[in-house]
Amino acid sequence: MRRLVEKYSSNERLRRGVVSLSERDVLSRFIKIYSFYSSDMKEQLFLPWVKAQIGHDGELSRAALHRLQSDVADLDAVTQMLYVDTRANLPMTS
Repeated sequence: MRRLVEKYSSNERLRRGVVSLSERDVLSRFIKIYSFYSSDMKEQLFLPWVKAQIGHDGELSRAALHRLQSDVADLDAVTQMLYVDTRANLPMTS
C-alpha cells in the first residue's frame, strides 16, 4: 500500500500518514506524520543560523518532544500523541 500511495497520491497528509505506519516508536511516528520537510530539503532551504538553532537533523526538536512524551509515557499511543501535539503546538497560558 505504501508504494502505491507514494507513487500515485498527491495528498501529502495521506502520504505522511502511510509512511508513518511503519514506525513502531510513538514519537518517531508522530514526527513522521507532522514533518513537512525531509532532511535534504532542510539542508537546501535553511540558512546556516537556522540549522544551528534546530540542530543536526532536528535532534534538538526531537529531544524537546521526547521530554513532553516522557510526561505521559505510561499512557496509550494516541494519548501520548495528543499530549505532545497539544503541548508543542498550543500556546501556554499562565
